[in-house]
Amino acid sequence: LDNERRWYRYHHLFAELLRNRLARAYPDQVAGLHRRASDWYAHNNLPNEAIAHALEIHDWQRAAELIEHNYRSMWLHGEIGILRDWLESFPDAFRLERIKLELIHAWTLTMANQLDHADGLLDRIMPLVQSVPVLLGESLAVRVMLAAYRSDMPAVIQLAQQAISLMSPEETFIRSIVMLSLGVAYYDMSNDISAAKTAFREAHELGNTAGTSDTLEKNP
Repeated sequence: LDNERRWYRYHHLFAELLRNRLARAYPDQVAGLHRRASDWYAHNNLPNEAIAHALEIHDWQRAAELIEHNYRSMWLHGEIGILRDWLESFPDAFRLERIKLELIHAWTLTMANQLDHADGLLDRIMPLVQSVPVLLGESLAVRVMLAAYRSDMPAVIQLAQQAISLMSPEETFIRSIVMLSLGVAYYDMSNDISAAKTAFREAHELGNTAGTSDTLEKNP
């Protein structure tokens, strides 16, 4: 596949044959090889492959860390379906113990237009985030998006104001999404151009800080 003869693509049936032979001949080495492959891909900036190898051996901790580090770029590259499938392969109990992962799951379901499923997840984790303002703020931010998808603009405005007041100032990526939704709500609900412009401007500034401005400009 390259000019240095280092990268090869195997026919999927041949690749399956090799994996089956490995499992029969050296079953005690399979997990270690997947871990080595995951580490190699992660260190060479190939997170999707790194995550896939971790999930292959049910190394939930390793896979969760990689997803939490890379989920934003997956959103921005439109890899919603892949991320959703990965998240749903985790045991429910593990995701509940790792609230950030469950929040990523709720965001991803929302982007996949599985709104009722996302609502159910948020209802389930709400008792767990009530005492942690930043997590509560992000939970409300997901509900902002849910309300926006349902065109419930009064709810968008109310929830966005609550979410912004609770979220950490360093959480520029999520704040930019909330402010973008708020700008749309102001414009759509009351044709308040001034308030909408202020929200859009803040969304753009936050997007610049978070490295998402191109995406925000393409989705005004």
